[in-house]
Amino acid sequence: MPAKEQRRREAVRQRRLEEARAQALEIQLAAWQKSQQVRDYVEAVRRTAIERHGAIGPGSHLERWLTWTSEYADRLDPLRRDPADFWLAESDTDSA
Repeated sequence: MPAKEQRRREAVRQRRLEEARAQALEIQLAAWQKSQQVRDYVEAVRRTAIERHGAIGPGSHLERWLTWTSEYADRLDPLRRDPADFWLAESDTDSA
């Protein structure tokens, strides 16, 4: 294959890799923002419940909901995953 064609193909491959990395970043950022919003909301509900009722009953519907919602936020949060997974490897886009 001529050198010019190799350079063109490499440039295309690099552009696709860059686009895939940017898209992955946007997805991670949106998930992180959503997880932060959920955590902020959970904390606001918790504070409101304590202000109004003095405490949240152990095993109550609200306590179970707060636990589930906090766990949901953790599942959304990309920072709860291995940071090594953040960088999209070149091999991840070879089929693209």
